[in-house]
Amino acid sequence: MNEYEELLTRLAGARQVADTEKQHMSAITAAAHAAEDYMLAKEIYDDAQVRIEDIELEIKEIALEEYKTTKNKSVHPSITVKIFKTFKVINPAQVLLWVKSNLADALVPDMKKVENYATKIGAVAGTEIGEEARAQIASKL
Repeated sequence: MNEYEELLTRLAGARQVADTEKQHMSAITAAAHAAEDYMLAKEIYDDAQVRIEDIELEIKEIALEEYKTTKNKSVHPSITVKIFKTFKVINPAQVLLWVKSNLADALVPDMKKVENYATKIGAVAGTEIGEEARAQIASKL
């Protein structure tokens, strides 16, 4: 048996074990999910998660309203209003002109788009289109 055959035999065995155990795990998970107590627990959990999100949103809205009025960031011992710096582009063309003039190092080309252009349309200075050999192993051995 040559080196490839030995390695492929080992690989096929390892894949078989993995596939068998994956199917086993899926069966166990399906059985657990089908159990009545799991379904009830999941329903209660999902409802609780929705309630948590709703209550948290309400708390945050009230805290922000209080902060707007009082400018006090500590609205409660368990609730703090934090101020974050934000950034929003209002005019992309104007930003691009500014960056070209003041921060040229920030301009990074989208290499995937450059690659697509070079392979479909033509040469791009500073790039090279070539071929590379890669080994591929069949999924079914």
